[in-house]
Amino acid sequence: ARNILIKMGKPALPYVISALTDNDFIVKGYALEIIGESRDKKYTNTIAKVLAGNSDIYIKCKAIEALGKLKNSDAVRILLAHLRHKNKNVQYFAIWSLGEIGDNSYSKELKPLLQSDDFYTKYYTIEALGKIKDTTSLVQIREVLRNSDAGIRGVAATSLGMLGDKIVIPDLLAVIERDYEFSVRYKASESLGKFQDISTIPILLKMFKDVESSNHLVG
Repeated sequence: ARNILIKMGKPALPYVISALTDNDFIVKGYALEIIGESRDKKYTNTIAKVLAGNSDIYIKCKAIEALGKLKNSDAVRILLAHLRHKNKNVQYFAIWSLGEIGDNSYSKELKPLLQSDDFYTKYYTIEALGKIKDTTSLVQIREVLRNSDAGIRGVAATSLGMLGDKIVIPDLLAVIERDYEFSVRYKASESLGKFQDISTIPILLKMFKDVESSNHLVG
């Protein structure tokens, strides 16, 4: 039923809204998901009220996720407040949603989180800064390419591609040449391709061969 309602889109929303008061947290969570998928910004305040009026972490996370999907900058203040929430999952969803909204006016609140030792905090922050195209964080994200965790290096490579500054081309080339983890090299090649720089074609062709070899090994 959830998928059907999502496909129905905005016409279903007046009926879905009533489910936000349901005592079943699963039903309430599905309702928030459907509203978020609608991308209808006029329901921002409705979701914000659900977020403020519920202590259940699952519902809080679903509400924050929905705010991100609505991409309404009016929700930024609310999301920033949840960066300091005592529950880590709430923090993760707040970071993710700020990235979805795509407004780089709040990058100064996100950038300090790059120093976090928590994997998911660092991961979602790197991703969010790329999505909001915060070029002021470019130097810090370049440094993350040397992180010991392949997951962090990979999202950093992806983020640098989203930032869109050709100054990172040598960094991405170095990743493809030297990183031992295939997934990181692949993400770096995807970012490199976004720049459409002719000088990078030879190494992109080499990466293409690596991908084909990997596919054969898997098969």
